[in-house]
Amino acid sequence: MSEEKNLKMWRDIVEQFKKSGQNQTQWCKNNNVNLRSLNKWYNYFKKNNKETQDWVPLKVVEDQSNTTFKILK
Repeated sequence: MSEEKNLKMWRDIVEQFKKSGQNQTQWCKNNNVNLRSLNKWYNYFKKNNKETQDWVPLKVVEDQSNTTFKILK
């Protein structure tokens, strides 16, 4: 398997895991995935891929004296 295909495959697996709401151990048992491999790739994408980072929406509100930012939840 090419490196590009391998990265895509693991990115997809990590995204499926993240959407599941399960912990890594349970998800791996349910999906027949090696726990150490999932952990390795999860950490790889967390460290190296900005697409896997969570973003917090901000609303810019202009104030008379300055500009402030409010975090929306």
